[in-house]
Amino acid sequence: DCNTSVECVSVDGRVIPPLAILPQKVFMPWFHPNQMPDDYQTAHSDAGYNNSELALLWLEHFNKHTRNGTRKRLLLLEGHRSHMNADFLDRAEELDILILALPPHSTHLMQPLDVGVFQSLKGAHSRVVEDAIRAGEETFPKPRFMKHFHEIRMKGLKASTIKSAWRKCGLVPYDPEIVLSKIHELEKAPRPSTPENTPPVSSPLRRTPRTIPQF
Repeated sequence: DCNTSVECVSVDGRVIPPLAILPQKVFMPWFHPNQMPDDYQTAHSDAGYNNSELALLWLEHFNKHTRNGTRKRLLLLEGHRSHMNADFLDRAEELDILILALPPHSTHLMQPLDVGVFQSLKGAHSRVVEDAIRAGEETFPKPRFMKHFHEIRMKGLKASTIKSAWRKCGLVPYDPEIVLSKIHELEKAPRPSTPENTPPVSSPLRRTPRTIPQF
């Protein structure tokens, strides 16, 4: 019963309202949309994660909160399969939204949300939970979390934090050496070596199995 919050930040430190994805198969009598601001959008999926249908829904949400006349917008994505499909890309083109997918396995270096924003959100969440404990609360269940969701975002999504994350990624201002230097450091890091006396590990899958026992 996991929840997902789809977030989007801009280079000038702004953040659009989120899309909160809730697990559809879990009955939630405690949840009411009025627990959150009116411009927050909610949706459901089987597991509470994003998918191709919800990605299209979020694209319309993004367009609503970023359109400015006929001005084109550039949207950087992590390249997840829910985004990289024909329906999503065609609709983005219709809305004058330019899509740029980051290289695979690079979000920890190049995506501002991963680099600096989500950690700030986690810190804000922890502080809200600690305040509740000090006030005498023994638990912090989902109903209470949803009531504090907006407060957590306001504390964690500061403009200064967002701008700093873009700088750390070397995107704005543009400085590719920031990411390249981190990659070089990882390449130079010592890797664990196998002791000389360690016998080689034989793999039963070196040959293609042809019978059930071999498989």
